[in-house]
Amino acid sequence: MSGNLPETSDQAEQSIFDFFKNKSQSGVRYFTAFISSAFNLKKPISGQINKIYNKKKAGIKLGFEENNIFFTWLLYSYLEALKNLGSPAQFVIGAYWARQGMKYGESYVWNNHQLSLDLVTVFKDFPKVSMSLMYASLSMAQEFTIIARMLPNVSLLGFWWHTLIPNIIEQIISQRIESLPANKWIAIATDAYSVEWAYGKVSLVLHCLAKVLSQKIEEGYFTEKSAIEYARRILYENPKEIYKLEKE
Repeated sequence: MSGNLPETSDQAEQSIFDFFKNKSQSGVRYFTAFISSAFNLKKPISGQINKIYNKKKAGIKLGFEENNIFFTWLLYSYLEALKNLGSPAQFVIGAYWARQGMKYGESYVWNNHQLSLDLVTVFKDFPKVSMSLMYASLSMAQEFTIIARMLPNVSLLGFWWHTLIPNIIEQIISQRIESLPANKWIAIATDAYSVEWAYGKVSLVLHCLAKVLSQKIEEGYFTEKSAIEYARRILYENPKEIYKLEKE
């Protein structure tokens, strides 16, 4: 939050809802948010957020715990808005970039395994919001695969940044096939800034998917027919259902 803040935290919550409502009414179908690996879940107790919000509005630097409470409140306000709008939430997790001293395009994997446990609490607090997760680290894959298997409202989404390596993509595809129901993940997604980059990413993922499915057929895990049906599910049916892309 920047610029002239609303007078009270209640007004700020309303402004958050109004912002996403206006975007939704203008035709935006879903929203993406980055969750930093530095995030630490800290729910405010009664009246606490009002004091912290007033400090923030006054330009007073917040302490470590106050920052955690403030950002938890922002995240919950955001998800409350999406719940009211019936919109899915897309999250990208596990990267470090755009910090002081870093060059344009410079980024790294940043793991915080406590984050996955904190997010379980967040996802369970909003069971009616469809949560779609894309992460930047192979070492996070099992954690979030298990979360998607356990929680009905969580699904996994494509391959982000530092997982765009054929061997890693193939490992993740195989893990998801063996661990998740077929309707719990989407094979292709991109935050690319150009058609050329999107084309390259799609081509890479399709190549890896075909390779893994062929291996599963050879192992007897799939028949050719079931492999084709599975591919259609993760490439077409799941995006249509999870992101509510059916024609209205």
